[in-house]
Amino acid sequence: MGTALIGSTFNRSYPLHQNFFVSFRLIRRQALAGMRYRTVLFDLDGTLLDHLPAIYRCYAHTLPQLGLPAPTREQVRRAIGGGLENAMRRFVREADVPRALRIY
Repeated sequence: MGTALIGSTFNRSYPLHQNFFVSFRLIRRQALAGMRYRTVLFDLDGTLLDHLPAIYRCYAHTLPQLGLPAPTREQVRRAIGGGLENAMRRFVREADVPRALRIY
């Protein structure tokens, strides 16, 4: 018995929802060939799902509540990575980070 990692077969030429089905078909084909799985892991950190719209909405909600302008999608995209606290520091003063994280 093995473990399948959904997302490792990601192909950027397919829309994201099709990548899931491509990966699922691969597991199904292997299962039909006699390979059994006890665990299936879904890699959802940007491989199968595009989280940018949801992350952008959170920043667009948070920053105006702190009296700041809502960021552009491109600003948010560049800030992603290194954890939420570090990303938030790109938009707010250090003293406002705890409040921003509560709102976010």
